[in-house]
Amino acid sequence: MILSFANWHYIFFVNVPIGIVAFFLGHHFFPRPKPVRGWPKIDAVGFLTYAGMILSFFVMIFWGQMIGFGHWKILGLAIVTLAFLAVFVLVERSQTDPLINLRIFQNLGFSFGILSAMLVYMCGYFNNVIMPFYLQDRLLLSSGIAGLILMAVPVVNIFSAPAGGTLFDHIGAEKVSFIALFIFIVPEVIFILITPQWSLLWLIIGLALFGCANGAFQNNPMIMGNAAPEFQGIAGSIAALGRNLGMSMGLALATSLLYHGISLKAGQRMTTYPDMHPDWFVFGMHYAYAFSLGLILIAIILLGIVLRKKYRT
Repeated sequence: MILSFANWHYIFFVNVPIGIVAFFLGHHFFPRPKPVRGWPKIDAVGFLTYAGMILSFFVMIFWGQMIGFGHWKILGLAIVTLAFLAVFVLVERSQTDPLINLRIFQNLGFSFGILSAMLVYMCGYFNNVIMPFYLQDRLLLSSGIAGLILMAVPVVNIFSAPAGGTLFDHIGAEKVSFIALFIFIVPEVIFILITPQWSLLWLIIGLALFGCANGAFQNNPMIMGNAAPEFQGIAGSIAALGRNLGMSMGLALATSLLYHGISLKAGQRMTTYPDMHPDWFVFGMHYAYAFSLGLILIAIILLGIVLRKKYRT
């Protein structure tokens, strides 16, 4: 919506007052623990291997979008990332004070909770990448109208998040998230089938249902609730890492799958919007959202396993 009356730079100014208000609220309300004397032990080798793994992974993700994930340089970075991961696991298992105590992943609810949250964040970025193209380039709507339509997700999210929290207090985070994942299926199917001939109402319904499911999905309570008290700090860090990994991989997947679908329809490699053949874009959009639906189904399986194990115990 900002783009309809101002330069794109002003989009980032919105975060400035929000950040200032958040800072003062946090400074006022958050507890202030006493500083710990002495220097904590630092797992230097673990930190370096972890940093190398994360750096190579993100370079692979963002560079792969430019030159293609089948390029030998990207495949080489994938091997480097896996090598750093293997070394990191070996180092952490041998450390008395590891950077990340890998025993935290022995809890199936925690591990699968992280993975399912990552999958949901990945699916969210399909909307962020694809929908603006569909609304503005294919349906030829203004940026202001497109912004209003896309606001269906956060507006509904405002109401579904507290409702999901209330249900969490009664039936548990995993059950609420499991139900939310099934709600995700409906908008994903709408996005797979929708065409420019459909009423805009269907698109708004799909986005609203996506916001409903996204707000109800209890990722933080599900993750933190499955972490032992001594792992709460590192569990929060891993949850934040999973969120960032999910968003990054979602961005890369959405972009790559969209243009791969367009290329399949065109019969040649495409890296830009096909102005002369807008139906190719619609095919690519459907193609990408089919994969997004697959991610939701995987998340359903993961949480189904967690719930089944809980019922058995």
